[in-house]
Amino acid sequence: MLNLPRLQDVDVMPYIREGNAVVIIQDEMAKYTIRYKASKSKDGKVVFIGYRSGPGYKFKYLCYINKDGWIQLSEKSPLPANSSIVRMFEEYMENYPNLPMWMKDYYSNKCGYCGRPLKDPKSQIRGFGPECSKHIYIF
Repeated sequence: MLNLPRLQDVDVMPYIREGNAVVIIQDEMAKYTIRYKASKSKDGKVVFIGYRSGPGYKFKYLCYINKDGWIQLSEKSPLPANSSIVRMFEEYMENYPNLPMWMKDYYSNKCGYCGRPLKDPKSQIRGFGPECSKHIYIF
């Protein structure tokens, strides 16, 4: 188990759509962990998703989430749709918050809006700092 805050009390879609989120998904059966990073496009219409599969690796582009919330692979996606990294992210987004028993989710303890470290326990549960939460429609 990772020593990071769980996303269980956070509505994950606003957290990801704000574009500074790092969501960590752990497959407890296969014993591997993938980090997914959300980055909002300049026009704010899509959110790019990157992934990294090990410490010290840089995030690589994986896919994007369109304005309707659908995950889309593009020509620049380095992995096929049937890869375990793509399937894990899709399954996570489709099943949240009712995740399979083998899947655990965490976040990087940084604000999903501005990316600053979260120090307040309430902010760590929400995934957003006190000032940034004023800009998010769910708070």
